[in-house]
Amino acid sequence: MSILDVQIPEYGTTVRNRFLRHSHWTKPVPFLACSFGVNVVLVTSDNKLVVCRRSEAVGSRPGEFTLSANEGLSREIDSDGSSPPDLYACALRGLNEELGVSRYEVTSLDILAFFVDMKLYQWGCIAVARLEGGFADMRRRAPSAIKDRFENDEICPVEFTPRDVVRYVFDQSRRDHWYDGALVGFY
Repeated sequence: MSILDVQIPEYGTTVRNRFLRHSHWTKPVPFLACSFGVNVVLVTSDNKLVVCRRSEAVGSRPGEFTLSANEGLSREIDSDGSSPPDLYACALRGLNEELGVSRYEVTSLDILAFFVDMKLYQWGCIAVARLEGGFADMRRRAPSAIKDRFENDEICPVEFTPRDVVRYVFDQSRRDHWYDGALVGFY
């Protein structure tokens, strides 16, 4: 069930019915349209896809499996104050804060798609980044480099081949616990 479909006692209805019933996803409701996220798929030099399982301590999608990094765009952090926020700066910040990856280790970063998350009414983009080093090296440095350690309970390497990614995604223990955007990003 989407958070938008949970009954709100003081309104006697759901957020979706009260505020979004006559809206179309292409025309955001201003007071709800406050979140834009940059979601990054990271592939290491040894061809490992970095997959994370979010911790129960996070407010958005706790316990779900997701992409390598998920970061909210911030005008204060991802902009010089005189220009719009930089999606690439946000992606690099997310990789650093959640995985301990320095911007200097990223050999490429491409934004692939924009999306609307219909469950949580959020907008965002999906990017793919390539890491200069291998997965083991990244994990060896991670404990001292990760600022936001509380966000992920697991950081897993998956061989970045269609067969291995599909097997991982559809494994019985994970099959129904994915953030939808992760599957789009992996594709």
